[in-house]
Amino acid sequence: IVLEAIQLPGFAQHLDTLPPALKTILVEKISSSVGRPSELVKVIPNALVSSIPKSLLVFGEEKPNVQDLNNKPWTRDQAAMFFADVVKAEPDFNRLSQSVLQGFTCAAASAVGAERFQELAKVMRKKKVRLDQDQLSCLLKMVTLHGIPEDLDNYPREFLLFLRDAPPQLTPLPLLQQIHGTQINEEQAGELGWLLCELGGQHISISGGLLLRPLSLCASFLPEQGEAIRDILTSDNSTFGVHKVLTTWLRNFAWDSSLSREELATIVGELQPHRHKREEGCPADLKITDAMLDDDLMPTYYVPAELLRVCLQNASLENHFSQIFTYSFSIPQLAVLKEYLDERYPHGYPENLLSNLGDLLPLITPQDISTGRMSSADTLAAFMKNKPSDALASAAIKRYLELGNALNATALNAIGSRLASLDPSNCSQEAKNILYQKAKKAFSDQHHLPAYYELILPYLEGAPAADLKVLSKDNVNMNVSTFVALRRDSLMLLTPSEVQGLLGINLPELAQWQNRAPVRDWIVQQKQSELDQLHIGLTGGTQEGYINLVTPKFPAPSSAPLGTVAVALHLLPALLLSLLVLTRLGLQVDVAIGCWPW
Repeated sequence: IVLEAIQLPGFAQHLDTLPPALKTILVEKISSSVGRPSELVKVIPNALVSSIPKSLLVFGEEKPNVQDLNNKPWTRDQAAMFFADVVKAEPDFNRLSQSVLQGFTCAAASAVGAERFQELAKVMRKKKVRLDQDQLSCLLKMVTLHGIPEDLDNYPREFLLFLRDAPPQLTPLPLLQQIHGTQINEEQAGELGWLLCELGGQHISISGGLLLRPLSLCASFLPEQGEAIRDILTSDNSTFGVHKVLTTWLRNFAWDSSLSREELATIVGELQPHRHKREEGCPADLKITDAMLDDDLMPTYYVPAELLRVCLQNASLENHFSQIFTYSFSIPQLAVLKEYLDERYPHGYPENLLSNLGDLLPLITPQDISTGRMSSADTLAAFMKNKPSDALASAAIKRYLELGNALNATALNAIGSRLASLDPSNCSQEAKNILYQKAKKAFSDQHHLPAYYELILPYLEGAPAADLKVLSKDNVNMNVSTFVALRRDSLMLLTPSEVQGLLGINLPELAQWQNRAPVRDWIVQQKQSELDQLHIGLTGGTQEGYINLVTPKFPAPSSAPLGTVAVALHLLPALLLSLLVLTRLGLQVDVAIGCWPW
């Protein structure tokens, strides 16, 4: 029935507005009906694509249909699941969509092949693929294996942030200066990419509303940039469609701008054709109806926030959580909404609210989450998609487990998406070990596939040495930041060759850690001759012909049980005999003896 329903135009057009939890349920129903990843990709509507768990996108021995994948709006984490399979199946990178190309990972490097990395990087530039820091760093290492290419300007411009020896004519400043005059057109804005966020206030002012949409994606602004944006928003120029642009702006800009949310909402309100005078009670035309809740400019009608408080008194928002918290309410308005919810749900927020907190999230406390009805994996996954703070994420995971919910694949994907970034103090090593074993079991049928590393990566801090040794044979190109966060006892049992297998192309970065724990502690346990074979300049290992015997520290005779002393005395002749034999062989022995009990 579900498969038939999603094919109906009338049904499909309403999927965009569904709550995340309901989208996840639909995806699970569809996936259970089709069986194979390739069939799921073919039938899934675009509005549901982002709700597909990563574990359902592992193709294994099945050859993916590249065209079907190209036509879907994947997230970066989803695309990482099948990127290696795609590049093996598609010899021409130019035929891959931006959505697929963003899934590049270092772990997929072996699938690309060293000789094809320059071709891949150039296509990334051509398709304007947005890559994160780890992706850029890895791609650049592969591209520059044999030196910096002469045609560096054909590669992603973000490379310049990582190149210390880049030619002076290829630095970000000259790239901005190449723009003739001060006004920037749409084509130039697209070419600049992230450099658009570095533009001066003059460029923004002269270019007018043309830059508002791309600028709304920047993380923050300098004062002169914020002033230029404010001038544009309050100007009389409507040639760029101010009503439509402002809605996009308020949605994207959120919390990091130098312009406050209240200021932005007030500005938009001032641009509306009429204002409401203060009245006793809620004005008739401001009563919160379904029509009002469907209006994405709703925040602009309730200035000041006290007006919203009055109008909420007899209103019900329950069926509109997925919409209203995407609207750009000011902070005082959000505070009013939070008070309303606390009064309406004194015993804990319902699931459909926890799944759709949106811009209200920064006002939510761990206490709010600890009483919420986090009773399904879908709710947990939807909550984590909102990118809560570490404290809120920890509270959500704790609440989910407290309620006795199952750690199925959906829950593990949700927890894994945040596990690496959570404060370690909120997650004990024992908990990490348990989560790793749960994840390993959940993904056991995929352990031999390239995508397995991306699935298990968030849980590796709980991995035993034996599993890491196996992983070292899979060309995963582990980041050094991941390596140093591994279980200490597991890390200490790895050999230099196994560490080389784990880190791959990232191995040279290990030298930067050689004087810091835990790498320093690992180095002193290795033979210097084996460290030298890594060719990255690690020093401090055991020299050839020397043995570092670090013996256990037994308690003092006065407090040690008689059995302990007896064992120590029993071992002494064997230890002395070993030393005599080594001395007779002409070897220099450096013995580090602790506090023995005799």
